[in-house]
Amino acid sequence: MSLLEIRDLHVCLPEGSERPYAVEAVDLDLAPNEILCIVGESGSGKSLTARAVMGLLPKPHVRIVDGGIRFGNSPMTARAVNDLPEPLSPTMHRISLGARSKSASSTASSRSEPSGRQMLRLRISSRLIAAPAAVG
Repeated sequence: MSLLEIRDLHVCLPEGSERPYAVEAVDLDLAPNEILCIVGESGSGKSLTARAVMGLLPKPHVRIVDGGIRFGNSPMTARAVNDLPEPLSPTMHRISLGARSKSASSTASSRSEPSGRQMLRLRISSRLIAAPAAVG
């Protein structure tokens, strides 16, 4: 049985992009305790495939338009993934990062907003907390 199964995944790009899809017709299976490495050129859709699985696509312009994702026995349709709520509000991000930055260096404490990478890490962490069965 697969821990993660993706079938015919299509992720569209915003109107006016060079191409209609960032990800087109991706199929993959990931078994428990298996490591999967996705390799490709820059812009080939590696990161957007991973973000689609986690429900972290940059909404509303980049979204799943076709295909299916299954975690264990839980199927997720494109609509279900696209409709996932934001895991944490921006206010919660500022509060948690602001408290940390008071004890950090003066450079870190001068930031009022988290970086994009910090936001992504927080979103991934909160998704894993909300659905621990998806990771093991």
